[in-house]
Parts: sequence; structure tokens; C-alpha cells
Amino acid sequence: MYSISIKASTHQGWGELRGMLHFGDGVLRMQHKASDAVLGLLTSRAKEQEINLDLLSRVDYLSGFLGLFPRIELQFSDFVVASTLPGVNGTTMTLSVCWRERLEAREMVESLEAARALRRTMALEGDINRLSRVDPLAGLRDAALSPASSKSERKLSA
Repeated sequence: MYSISIKASTHQGWGELRGMLHFGDGVLRMQHKASDAVLGLLTSRAKEQEINLDLLSRVDYLSGFLGLFPRIELQFSDFVVASTLPGVNGTTMTLSVCWRERLEAREMVESLEAARALRRTMALEGDINRLSRVDPLAGLRDAALSPASSKSERKLSA
């Protein structure tokens, strides 16, 4: 299981999100607390949100200038779901990572990508199995043997 500290800008820079990003057993969870970026006095209560891996279209680890400003970018495929998460700009969430946790963050992203690839492979195998059980010519045979088509054949032969 991976756990890293995260920080993100919210509300066009007027707010700040701090928390933890956890990944383990195929589940990505974000625990966070929001506060105002000006004084830091107004804070929300801690929240936990689970992010479905099927909703992620891309996960990237970016090391930043000279590797000093590591961050993780999550790209969502569903705008409605992305808009429920704090700190999302459009469909992209950029999470800053502490420098001392950069190696674990990189490993987390690699594990996330491996889990997403495994899910896509399993879905494709399921689709292949489902489609290979169906006869692609069955619809054409049924149409050829239906009573409507036999009447039109009789008219043509007469």
C-alpha cells in the first residue's frame, strides 16, 4: 500500500487542499482538508473520497524543475465526477508531492498505471469471450429463413 502527502491549489488560488493519497488493493483514496490560502484560518473538516480507477484516463508523475517540485496529475474521463473533487481544473487534478516522498509517489503512479492496464486487459478479455460465443452470421441466417423473405423469393420465382 502506498500513502503520500499531497497539496493542491483550489478556488483559483484562493484555497489550498492538504491531505493524503492512498493506493492499495486496486483502490485509490484521497483524504483531504481544505483551507483558505490567504490566512489559513478557515478550514473544512477532513473528508475521504474514493476514486474509481475506471474514471482515470491518465495518471502522470512529473518531477518538475530539476526534480525539485514533484507532482502527480490525474486526468479524469468524466467531467461530472471530476467536478465533485476539490482542486480539479477542468478534468485535470494536479497534486503537489513533498520532495522527500517523490520516490514513493513515482512508485505509486507506476502501480496505478499497472492496475489500470490490468483492468483494461481483463475488460478486453471479457469482451473477446463474450463476442466469440456469438455467431456473427446468425442474424443473416435468421433473416434469410424468416417467412417474409421466403414470400419475396416466391414472387421473384413466379
